[in-house]
Amino acid sequence: MHQYKPKITNMCTYIMNPCVFIIFSLLLLLTETTTANQLVAVGGGGGGDDKGVVNKCSDKERHALLDFKVRSQDPNDHLYTWKAEEDDCCKWFGVTCNNETGHVTELELWHSGLGGKISHSLLNLSNLNHLQLSFNSFHGPIQTFIGSMTQLRYLDISENGFNGIIPASLGSLTELSYLDLSHNSLYGTIPLEFGNLTNL
Repeated sequence: MHQYKPKITNMCTYIMNPCVFIIFSLLLLLTETTTANQLVAVGGGGGGDDKGVVNKCSDKERHALLDFKVRSQDPNDHLYTWKAEEDDCCKWFGVTCNNETGHVTELELWHSGLGGKISHSLLNLSNLNHLQLSFNSFHGPIQTFIGSMTQLRYLDISENGFNGIIPASLGSLTELSYLDLSHNSLYGTIPLEFGNLTNL
């Protein structure tokens, strides 16, 4: 008589191979990640608080820049991208914005052939910390209102046609770490208020 031997079936026929399971899981994860990235790219997948969404500049700051343009002489049309019909001033030449808030933080307009007087409308750029207007043709006295732009950390208005005395109001720009007023037609003494500029 033959001894009976029970047939043992390979367990792999009933249980998914671990390697196949791991590969399948990775493919599923990759698909979900790709889909999420595509949603962010097109502005979907959530509300306006998503960190991936870049805010546009505000109407107040856009109008302030347009007023600056109107009051400036621009014979070389360097500010040609500054158009009323373009609602995002963050895309304009020389303008830098904060990616999260959309506020204008920098104006980089050196050697742009601009002239006239600096517009008071810049006061509406309440987050502006960098103003570069060197090598232009702005003229007249340095306007005292610049001393009210207290967020400025960088101010360069050198190589222009400014004349007269240095306004004491510039001593209010206590955040300044860089200041250049050179190569203008300024005269008189340095205001005592400049002693407040301890970050220079």
